Amino acid sequence: MYAATRPKEVSRVVDLVCREIARLHKHGIERKELDRAKNQMKGSLMLSLESSHSRMSKLAKDELIYGTRTSLEQMLSHIDRVTCEQVYAVSQQLFEIDQLAITGLGPVSAQALDAYR
Repeated sequence: MYAATRPKEVSRVVDLVCREIARLHKHGIERKELDRAKNQMKGSLMLSLESSHSRMSKLAKDELIYGTRTSLEQMLSHIDRVTCEQVYAVSQQLFEIDQLAITGLGPVSAQALDAYR
């Protein structure tokens, strides 16, 4: 997860992110929220393939990971098949709030992150 903000807003942003992670871990995701995330992911994927550099990077990753080229249609189909139940199962494995790490880059004071240690 990534967030960027002004230094004076760090505590607020970290708090909001932590609350969302805890909510996802406890309650899962609503269908409407998942649909929005899928649409955003598919849009970003399609836009990223407009750049020659991104297309070449994708082809190299496909070859290294799968040993073959993965079409845009295959990728979109994989995204469409994700269910709320699958997201919940993954959140149960990954989103234990006391197991997360925070990294701050920039003029962030240690005090801004003290509450999350």
